[in-house]
Amino acid sequence: MAHDMRLMRATSIVLPPPSNSRTSDLDTFIWKEEYKEAQKKKIALEVNNKKASTLVYGQCSPKLISKIKGSNLWEKADKDQDVV
Repeated sequence: MAHDMRLMRATSIVLPPPSNSRTSDLDTFIWKEEYKEAQKKKIALEVNNKKASTLVYGQCSPKLISKIKGSNLWEKADKDQDVV
């Protein structure tokens, strides 16, 4: 995530796709565990992006905040709270 932020790229977590080709209960179990872990990472990423956005916003001067809020992109940026 930090590397993506330095490069100004959005980080994404890819959930493992469901597959009908699992041949055993073990394969199904492994897929379920991988899916749960990916889901946890995805939720943590969303929470951390919002925290980072708040942290960056909190470091802005009042003049910069006024300029940011005057932008036509402010409503979307405020709603998304995506630091990148």
